[in-house]
Amino acid sequence: MYVDKKLSGVQCVQTLSRLNRTTSGKTDTFVLDFVNDTEVIVESFQPYFTSTVLTEETDPDKLYDLIYEIEQYNLYTKYQVDEFCKEFYKRNDSDEKLHPIIDVVVDKFKDTLDSDTQEDFKSKIQSYIRLYSYISQISSFSEVSWEKSYVFLRFLNKKLPKGIVEKISVIDSVDLDSLRIQMIGESNLSLEDKTGELEPMTGGVGGIGEEEKELLSEIIERINSVYGLELREEDKVDIQNVEKRLGEHGEMRKVMVGNNTDDVKQEFFEKLLKEMFVDYTGERLDFYKKVMDKKVFSHLKNSLYQNYQNTFRETNP
Repeated sequence: MYVDKKLSGVQCVQTLSRLNRTTSGKTDTFVLDFVNDTEVIVESFQPYFTSTVLTEETDPDKLYDLIYEIEQYNLYTKYQVDEFCKEFYKRNDSDEKLHPIIDVVVDKFKDTLDSDTQEDFKSKIQSYIRLYSYISQISSFSEVSWEKSYVFLRFLNKKLPKGIVEKISVIDSVDLDSLRIQMIGESNLSLEDKTGELEPMTGGVGGIGEEEKELLSEIIERINSVYGLELREEDKVDIQNVEKRLGEHGEMRKVMVGNNTDDVKQEFFEKLLKEMFVDYTGERLDFYKKVMDKKVFSHLKNSLYQNYQNTFRETNP
């Protein structure tokens, strides 16, 4: 398994539990890359070890708060919700009459909201859908408007444009033919035999968390471990200087703020990085050869680009 970011809570449990799946020929498991501390893993698994209880009941009135927040975007009216539900509950074989009602809302979503506000809106309606779906299974209530909103928003959520998610590829960063397998450490993680406690659902908005910036020392340590190199302290200083120059580069900033795809941004970043490393072909030729190795450069470029993106988001909210 390749784990490229820190995990916690139920996400950690779900992800790592997949290692226990059985299949023909499987005798052992192998985590290629992992950044969590063992304490976080134990803390995530502990609530589910024996039995689990809720510390308090989930408050259905949270649905009122969410609906109020959703309606503040002024993307649809109660009349549209009513019209949609009339058609929906006719149980026709076709849903062709439902689409025009939703399409009006989708067009308004695209035309009136910026990208950040669009993500906020989608997060709120997804929170409402999850919370209503959960509460409706354990409690009965006579608030018809909640059911109507649930039906409407669930259909709307499917038609809203999906956000651009950067696909992670490890093909260029990992050469399995020459991979040096080395056990970095071994831990005996033990769980306590006690009842776990979980907080109730609150309907809070779950946004997309920012990935933490990697320390340059961590990047170099991983490169040395995976590729068997010996990037030293002076090499770290040189890479640090390059990273600083990239952060201050005006053209790179223009590409980032411009209407460019992520592929274009990465290509420009890679071009600049290569140009800056060329400056070391004189007295630091040995350093240049190390970092320009195809596999090492790809790994280094991906890590530095991710750090650059995170820094750029922090300074340009």
